[in-house]
Amino acid sequence: MNTTIYGTAVAMAADATAMMPNDAATALTSSGPDERIKTLNFYSYTFIMPIICLFGLVGNSLNLVVLWRSKSLQTVSYIYIRWMAVADLFVMTLMIPFVLIKTPIVHMPATVHMARYQAHIQLLVINGFISISNILVVALALDRWLAICHATKTQSMRTHSSARKVVVFIYIGAFVLHIPYIFYRQVQPQMEMESNETTYRAGFNQEVTDNVWFTLWTWVKETITKFIPICASLVLNYRICVVYTQRQKKLRELRGKRPVSVQDRGMGGRSDRRLMYLLFCIVMVFIVCTVPAALAIILHNKQRYERYSFHVFMCVANSMEILNFAINFYAYSVASTDFRRNFRQVFCKDKVDPEDLESSVCLHNGSSNKTAQCALSTYENDDENATLSLSENDEVAL
Repeated sequence: MNTTIYGTAVAMAADATAMMPNDAATALTSSGPDERIKTLNFYSYTFIMPIICLFGLVGNSLNLVVLWRSKSLQTVSYIYIRWMAVADLFVMTLMIPFVLIKTPIVHMPATVHMARYQAHIQLLVINGFISISNILVVALALDRWLAICHATKTQSMRTHSSARKVVVFIYIGAFVLHIPYIFYRQVQPQMEMESNETTYRAGFNQEVTDNVWFTLWTWVKETITKFIPICASLVLNYRICVVYTQRQKKLRELRGKRPVSVQDRGMGGRSDRRLMYLLFCIVMVFIVCTVPAALAIILHNKQRYERYSFHVFMCVANSMEILNFAINFYAYSVASTDFRRNFRQVFCKDKVDPEDLESSVCLHNGSSNKTAQCALSTYENDDENATLSLSENDEVAL
């Protein structure tokens, strides 16, 4: 039986097929127990997924232009978002040939170089960038959790330099984690009877896929790159919402007792609120699009694979996982007024709306002989340089 484990697949295919090692390259052209499965696969992987990838290419390209060219989106949090967009763009770019090469309408030359790429490089780079994007979601959520829940203690830690080091570590670590994919497939020569020529294909390396250590690595990798990010994103996002709500309540109480000072504004600034909404959007998209893929990995077995209904579920899960890397630009445009404004400024040369700017103010450390620190405006907000924490008496208990 041939397997159509795909998309989740890139993430799952090579992985779940470690339990049932078969070559997905022949999935669309092989005869299965149900002709409906072949039809489903054809439309899913020939039309739906390539269309998602094309939308993702356009969206992530625009996303990177806005994030890189806009001077006001250069805070620590946006460093993670920017490099997540880079990973998503690579996923979309690499997924298009990965998807189309499996379909009957695209014929790639069966050369030894193409077979080597498919056998030793393709799954490594695609799954590497997928994992990078997933882990960067957690890094972003962790950054916002530190900024909102532990602002006083972690202000000196949350710097551009430390964020870049975290990004480099995630990129390198993700590819190191996927090194076993180099040995997952092997180049297999085969003779074409009609032309009497030798062609090459990437087939599964049975010695590797049957090894218990490879199966163990598969589940460890999935735990690190999928299950942990899902759980961590949920927990961190929940804590951020709880603490932010407490801050807003505390701010309303202070407003009723005395005039609102500059320091009080930092308790629930417009920038924190907008970034929290953007984070919530990113996390929800990630969870909704990734959970079906995770379930497909857990539920996949030989008995279920023979059912048409499970193939439908796999196609939906695969498409949603790819959608996770394609939809961020459109999600940002809906969820973030800052992103929309910067998009207009980059592409339409719109001027800054004065009403969207908060005047720069000075924050005092509580001592008359200390120099006041100047807070940045919301539009050019950099909460790493501004003192946005509460005073000792007003700090929210976590």
